[in-house]
Amino acid sequence: KSLPIISLPEQNDSRIKKATKIIEQQKIAIVEKSLSFEEAIKSLKQGKLQGIVAGATWPSSKTFSLALKEIGVKKGRWASTVFLMKIKNKTYFFADCALNIEPNEEQLVQIAINTAEFVKQMKFIPKIAMLSYSTKGSSNHSSAIKVRNATQLVKKKLKGIVVEGEIQFDAAISKTIAKQKGAISEEYNVFIFPDLNSGNIAYKLVERLAGAKAIGPITLGLNKPVNDLSRGCSAEDIVEIAKLTTKQ
Repeated sequence: KSLPIISLPEQNDSRIKKATKIIEQQKIAIVEKSLSFEEAIKSLKQGKLQGIVAGATWPSSKTFSLALKEIGVKKGRWASTVFLMKIKNKTYFFADCALNIEPNEEQLVQIAINTAEFVKQMKFIPKIAMLSYSTKGSSNHSSAIKVRNATQLVKKKLKGIVVEGEIQFDAAISKTIAKQKGAISEEYNVFIFPDLNSGNIAYKLVERLAGAKAIGPITLGLNKPVNDLSRGCSAEDIVEIAKLTTKQ
């Protein structure tokens, strides 16, 4: 089976160089090393590459704006991102922690659908918690209502998948608290955050205080995979993202 070809354009960065070696040694992919980010985007459009992993040396906005403009979003879809959070031998999926600042109802629905699709690609069964500071009507503020309405729409679109919301994080992580608060008690593994503030803060808190391994952000909904690196990433992080890029 021939290996996928991916581009890691920032070859002057030592972490990228180290990751490139590992990716090639482990036969994860063939790495195209000579292209600039702009050239890599062109090659991806022409079908010469399977994906791009970039952004270790520039802000996310550069990666996303070029990817959205040149590669574009799948028809009828909305782009979003997901982090894989590995903690205590369990894998959780946090979305959207990097792209959509204040998603409206329809965008929250798209984030949930994109994430569920990706979770299945990763061979997990998605169980989705649509997060809020409110559980099942405990608040009637517009921000809680937005999540409640989005949950109903997600349920209609993702038949056969467990979706609960609006739900607080404690109820989503503890079956006992879920019962007390009148929510479906389930082992949720997909957490959809109501906005970028909460999502971005949450993944960094869990990573820094609880020692979770955060892999991402993985960009979902694009016609072809372009994944952004955090500027604080290690060579190991880059290898993980490259692995996921080849599976998208």
